[in-house]
Amino acid sequence: MMGLFSSMTKSGNKLTPFEQNEYRGYIYKYCKDQLSEEVIKSDFTDPKTGEIKDEIMYHALRSKYNTHKLNEDETKKFEVIAGRFQSEKVTLLKQELNGTQESLKTLVKNYPDAINIILKILPHFRPKRLLHGNFPVYIDVQGFIHIFVRHVSETQIGTKNKNEKSPFQYAFHEIIDLLERVVKQIDEEIEEHYTANASVDFVRKGDKLIYFEGDYFYIHILTSGRVSTFYKSNPR
Repeated sequence: MMGLFSSMTKSGNKLTPFEQNEYRGYIYKYCKDQLSEEVIKSDFTDPKTGEIKDEIMYHALRSKYNTHKLNEDETKKFEVIAGRFQSEKVTLLKQELNGTQESLKTLVKNYPDAINIILKILPHFRPKRLLHGNFPVYIDVQGFIHIFVRHVSETQIGTKNKNEKSPFQYAFHEIIDLLERVVKQIDEEIEEHYTANASVDFVRKGDKLIYFEGDYFYIHILTSGRVSTFYKSNPR
């Protein structure tokens, strides 16, 4: 992966935030002694703590953790970082559930299966790049939670979201795959949009919904390339 990321950056392709962290994790793991203090301070260090950023250290330690090659201190550090990341995912889920305008207690009582499904997926979810052109389009955990809580029939949570007219009837991996295929269908349009309007979100809605394999889809991509939302819709 380190070679791939290096090749992408040299060819002018922008990395997604999670790819950037992973790339720097590899660099720190394998090339730390070749980095200047200035580079380590500017690109790798958290200014608040003075330590290597958790998002980078996680990747520097992950492969060694999986092969049981970390020492005791490194193992503790990795597990603390990984635990914090999982807690942040749950916090994002709670924030999304707050948007249902129902209490968390009520939601847990009325939608236990849906909440459990999402909680089981969250630890294993990794952000994914959807386009491999110059402009990175990707789905992260925040976008995943939003789509699944609001627009997937099996995991729709809240009365407000249950009124969604055309929820997805797919499994987790199928929806991510569908999103990727829909995005790839309009990859040139996305590239053209951000080349001309880098500070404007890409949105296809109303009479500009995306038609794909018999269905129409709404999509909102932020200027960062992050998919904010994606769902089936009815053309006006």
